[in-house]
Amino acid sequence: MEDRVARLEARVADLAATVASLQVTVAVLQGAGGGAAPAPAAAPPGSAAPRLALVPAPPPAVAATLPAAAPPAPAAASSLAARAAADAGPGLPTLAGRAVLVLAGAFLLRMVTESGRVSQGAGVALGLAYAALWTGLAHRAGRRGRTLDATFHGAATAVVGFPLLWEASVRFGVLGPGAGAAILAVLGLGTLAVAWAHRLVALAGIAVLSALATGAVLLFATHAPLPYAVVLLALGAAALWAAYHRDWPRSRWAPALGLCTLFLLLGSLCGAPHQEWLAPGVVAGLQLALVVVDLGSFVARTLGQRAPAGGFEITLAAAVFLVGFEGAVRVLRASGASTRGLGALALALGAACAAGTFLAIERRRSAATAACYTTLAALLAL
Repeated sequence: MEDRVARLEARVADLAATVASLQVTVAVLQGAGGGAAPAPAAAPPGSAAPRLALVPAPPPAVAATLPAAAPPAPAAASSLAARAAADAGPGLPTLAGRAVLVLAGAFLLRMVTESGRVSQGAGVALGLAYAALWTGLAHRAGRRGRTLDATFHGAATAVVGFPLLWEASVRFGVLGPGAGAAILAVLGLGTLAVAWAHRLVALAGIAVLSALATGAVLLFATHAPLPYAVVLLALGAAALWAAYHRDWPRSRWAPALGLCTLFLLLGSLCGAPHQEWLAPGVVAGLQLALVVVDLGSFVARTLGQRAPAGGFEITLAAAVFLVGFEGAVRVLRASGASTRGLGALALALGAACAAGTFLAIERRRSAATAACYTTLAALLAL
């Protein structure tokens, strides 16, 4: 009996020694900065003291190589906070000061041009280069993640570039319709590309709406509908697909409805008194181009990308059919031109929409998509 008690006491002493050595090891691994390791648990009474030395603690050289979990220094913490504040972008007072500098630079170029120190062509070129500079700064800020800075720089391009384009085309007469439309495309599509690359929905809206408004004003001011309408169609298509790919549902409506309104106005004014600059053939061709661009986007969206036809797609298809196709029919009839070509085009488009109905059903698209294709096919056939 006494032997059993002695063996039990020996096992308890071994267990206590093991726990004590584990406590020492854990204390060393935690690396409490400068603090002393917790003392090992006391052995129970009656156990032999030499048994504690059976599992020795790590030597000091090994313990010194283990990492210490020390809290960050105050200087490092303040540096991280300053970097985070810098990445967040400037505040509103800073942006207001930059806006004043942007306008001051634009007015300085205008004053130098009007004073005759440089020619009007050189002044316009300098102003457009100044506007393009802000597009480059917007791209650089977007690459660094400074979204507010990038949006402001892109807006500076719109504020400087589009009014200058209007003055150079209408007031100074330096730019012809072809050159003005080309510069309009560069400014609008360039700023939209920066917005798309860095997911800046506000900048995309500013760029597209400013370009559409400037193009519409220049179209009526210069009496050159063809080059400006083609650029506006390209801008509208680019804005639509940027909204699709970046999932900006709210930014689709304004450009699409704005283009439909512009082409509706062109069709209404064609043939009116004092509007001889609107040739019926040109207006009808532009209206049919609107049909091709928007219905092509509708087909690519619903069948190519497998997206269901929503309220926007259905509204746009109806508006394009009424403004584009029916508008072209009315313009040609009012001018006395033949509409047989439009009849053949209507049958071809109707057959394509009927095929789209079968494809939508076969590929298990939504019921709204199939119904939209069916409705368009029936309207075009009629």
